[in-house]
Amino acid sequence: MPTYLERYQNGDHSQVWEELTALGDPIRQEPLYSDALAVARETMTRVRHNIEILTERLRKIGYQFEQPEAAFVPPKQTTLKQIRDFEREVGPVPVSIKMCAEIVGSVDFRGNYPGLSYYAPSPTSTIATLLNAGFFESQTFKEQAEKIGFPTFPQDMLDALKDRLAREQHKSSAQMSHQDIGVTYADPLCIAFDSLSVSWYETWQEVRAEMEEFDEDDPRMADGFTVHIAPDLEHKSNFSGSGGYNIALPNGAFDAPLLYEAHQTTLVNYLRISFQWAGFPGLADEPKRDNALLDQLRVGLLPF
Repeated sequence: MPTYLERYQNGDHSQVWEELTALGDPIRQEPLYSDALAVARETMTRVRHNIEILTERLRKIGYQFEQPEAAFVPPKQTTLKQIRDFEREVGPVPVSIKMCAEIVGSVDFRGNYPGLSYYAPSPTSTIATLLNAGFFESQTFKEQAEKIGFPTFPQDMLDALKDRLAREQHKSSAQMSHQDIGVTYADPLCIAFDSLSVSWYETWQEVRAEMEEFDEDDPRMADGFTVHIAPDLEHKSNFSGSGGYNIALPNGAFDAPLLYEAHQTTLVNYLRISFQWAGFPGLADEPKRDNALLDQLRVGLLPF
């Protein structure tokens, strides 16, 4: 009888994940656990391959990542330690989460590009307005600051701040030009595990203990402790949303439901849906999406 890994490598991807997830906590028992871990490692190796390809292709076409340095970040030892500590002190973490953190790392495809995604510019701050107006360089400001002991700013610092502000405003203007393309809620792929920690769990316990009453009608209250994995699709476009995509912990299963996400599915299946749309699953509902560009971006992505 073939192992789960052998079945997976032969192309039975979804069925293997469904069967292993349906087993629940017993997945942790040997020899099943070793086989399941091998499946998860193979899966997340393919996921990382796809993310690396898409990140490079998006950069080549000039996609404006909202946080370029965070578009794809390999696994961090601090995050892996947090997960180990959580399992030791609180309880198990789904295999899918552990292997994604260990092999993939984090991804953040939020940004701007016609036919793909839109990220709304943030309003200009009051300080930026004052900086542009030369307020901090005025004699009035310097005199008043000296009277109350408020620090003044060296000219080179003010020049650097102005340069940074000019670049941000140019970026915002470019973003505003995308408003008419109709791609508002592209739900760009974002996955991160920084909030999976014992300290966050302890904070949650303290807050819950201090609350005198619980809103029993709030469906999120029934989920217990949840870890934030990604912003929701509104926040991913820099609009006000309802929160984010979460995972309820502890959970010893192979995979876990991705809470508050429209497809009502698991993390791994959400990743599958994401790659069907080149990392922008919200485009399934966007009539103005660039289908030709999506076809180019999807070439060579691995099934998993």
